[in-house]
Formats: sequence, structure tokens, C-alpha cells
Amino acid sequence: MRAPNARDTALRVLVRCRTAGAWADAALAAQLRRDGLSGPEAALCSRIVYGVMQNRLLLDFYLGAYC
Repeated sequence: MRAPNARDTALRVLVRCRTAGAWADAALAAQLRRDGLSGPEAALCSRIVYGVMQNRLLLDFYLGAYC
């Protein structure tokens, strides 16, 4: 099994926020600790998570139009 990367971790956080109603900051901090990410990988993961959360309505609109 390969080590988790920023994208895998971000997906886990976003799924937890969507399905369990978790707060992004708490879920992100916990998942970063569990996956052992730090430095640039943790920074990329954070940008992905917060970027998706900030633009969720816009992303849903475009995905709905595309699908």
C-alpha cells in the first residue's frame, strides 16, 4: 500500500465534511495527523480542501451542468 498524498487526504476530508457534517478545519487537522502529512504536502492538501469548500456552490453548478 502506498503512502497517502495530499490529494488522497483532501478527498477523505471533503467526504467527511459532506457525509458527516464535519467542520473542515477540525477534519483537516485530524486527517493530516492520521496520514502524517507535513510541509508542502500538508499545504497542498489544505489549499485543495479550503478551495473546494469556498467554491462548492460554483463547482456544484458547473458539475450539474456538465453531468
